[in-house]
Amino acid sequence: MDFIEVSAKNVDDAVIEACQKLVVTRDKLEYEVIEEGSNGFLGIGSKPAVIKARVKATVDGKAVDKVDIGNRGVIGVDITKGEHTVEFKFKTRGLVPGLVISCVSVVALVGYTIFDKKRKQKNIPVTPEVTA
Repeated sequence: MDFIEVSAKNVDDAVIEACQKLVVTRDKLEYEVIEEGSNGFLGIGSKPAVIKARVKATVDGKAVDKVDIGNRGVIGVDITKGEHTVEFKFKTRGLVPGLVISCVSVVALVGYTIFDKKRKQKNIPVTPEVTA
């Protein structure tokens, strides 16, 4: 996975923003400070802090560089022959909201199916007839 560049008021804020963008905790983030940033004088001449960040990859508990496999979204690591524990830490963006929307949709579909079945059993018309 390539580095993303993040800028903020200070380095801590930039790290927090990078964690939010990559959806990882701080301990799973690998970053490099490009520019420390400065407050300037009374806000005049201030410069934002800039960092490059990416998700950490570990092999046998040690951080390693990731290798681009040639397809966006596919990453790998170089390892030696043998048995290893390879770990990539990340969270899929939108997973929780997607699951909530799916569950609500299933509940709504089941509810509608039950309602429709009861309506058909009682022969209740979909639209009430209007008599003049």
